[in-house]
Amino acid sequence: MVFKMKTGIKMTELTTEIKRQQVTKLDFIAPTMSITFTGMGEFAALIDMGDGNTNRFTITAHAHNQLAAYLGINKTYYQKMLQNEQGLLAVNLNQWFQRTELPNDHGNANRMVRTVDGKIRAFLSDSYLRIDNYDILIALWPVFQEYPDLDFQSVNITENQMYLKVTSPKNTFEVRKGDIVQAGVSITNSETGMGSFKIQPMTYRLWCLNGCTHEERGDTIKRTHRGSVQGVGVQGFRTFSNPRNSILSEEMLTLMQTSVRNVLSGDWMQKIADKMKHATTIHIADPVKAVEILTKRKMVSDAEGDLILQNYLKYSYNNGETLYGLFNAVTRSSQDSEDYTRATELEALGDTVLDMYHAFA
Repeated sequence: MVFKMKTGIKMTELTTEIKRQQVTKLDFIAPTMSITFTGMGEFAALIDMGDGNTNRFTITAHAHNQLAAYLGINKTYYQKMLQNEQGLLAVNLNQWFQRTELPNDHGNANRMVRTVDGKIRAFLSDSYLRIDNYDILIALWPVFQEYPDLDFQSVNITENQMYLKVTSPKNTFEVRKGDIVQAGVSITNSETGMGSFKIQPMTYRLWCLNGCTHEERGDTIKRTHRGSVQGVGVQGFRTFSNPRNSILSEEMLTLMQTSVRNVLSGDWMQKIADKMKHATTIHIADPVKAVEILTKRKMVSDAEGDLILQNYLKYSYNNGETLYGLFNAVTRSSQDSEDYTRATELEALGDTVLDMYHAFA
């Protein structure tokens, strides 16, 4: 059986969906007092546009969580009202939103409300910096074209995050004889406040097709979505007729392109190769205790720990009873995760495991 790192959708499907969303997106900077909620029919928010019109939007699960956090409402109680007493939830939200002072001391604050397909997908600060998937693709596609041999190993777009995992067959290193690892780049982004925009080095082991992202600071971009406060009103996007009208600065777009080129150059590879080679020399006497370290530190769930141990034992004949074997067991287990986001987190955990050699020795 051939295994492969967790895959999502085809690259053509990703670009099609990002272009589709770009047409239906609408963002607002809205005073909280201009937003009301209704439990009549499907739970929704009504936003007074200030021009005599009121727009109705349903609300995603993620945006509901952000609303609860913003108002300091217990998440369990919030969900109980949403499921059983939507009228009561609407009364609660409206009561707080119409107050001069909100319970979190924000006062009559302005909020960025991000919508797509008629749904509120995020409820954010009015200083939230939008780094959108469309901008990223527009900026990076010419860079990708400079490397015609690139393989888009795994790409996906979920309700809250985008992933691009790309490898270059020309950049490889050998951990042990015949154990070849390709270098590549991982690009992740959230438009809804679920994480930073990141460009990171990644590796792709050809023997088992495991992927891993790495925190090499010199070649990594990690940009939080913090910007300047924006005024009340509709926040526009560029149209297809004017694709260069990006909401990001030229400096930021250039930084993205430079970072991807730097990562694809493979200058960082020796550091990772040295870490992996060192891991082959770290013997793990008790794999059960080694996995318990990960579960006790809340890095993985008990079920994930069981799976990691199974993969460690199953492939120990090839990986050895070593830290390198544990590293590969973690990244191999990512393939079995039903959730793409969690699979990506497990791929990143592999790099953390490589740096934990003192804990396992």
